[in-house]
Amino acid sequence: MIKEIKLYENTWSPSSWSDEKTEARRLICEIVYGVFDMSWVLKASVDISQESTKVLGRLLVQAYGGKVQSYQINGSVFEIKFRGSPWRADGTETVQTRLILLTLLECLEQQGFSLYAGIDQDNGPGRDSHASEADTWFCNRQADWTPGAPIYHG
Repeated sequence: MIKEIKLYENTWSPSSWSDEKTEARRLICEIVYGVFDMSWVLKASVDISQESTKVLGRLLVQAYGGKVQSYQINGSVFEIKFRGSPWRADGTETVQTRLILLTLLECLEQQGFSLYAGIDQDNGPGRDSHASEADTWFCNRQADWTPGAPIYHG
């Protein structure tokens, strides 16, 4: 049985750095949580507390150092802007982009998170009218995880 859900406006292509984009990601978190609650498991959802966001945010800003142009914490949402355009890298510059992603994974694991799913939610035009290709990463952490405990990668 196929179910369809009609959402108001174009939820998957909101403007960058906006409340709509944040709400679209929260919607996916809720959908993923719902199917997980029905015993469906994705092989590969972030709803972390405001305190965890601040700790993780500080850790990321420290880990990235001078690569960070700006960052903001809005409730349980942490957004970071890098200097330059690391997501539009070519040639050997792509190595720096991969290092940014590996650093992110390392910081997430230090806080007990593992990558649960990567979902392409940006399938529309970006701020500069070019097509946008970006994954949203959803992560999970065992509720009873404590620093130093193993990290679940199931």
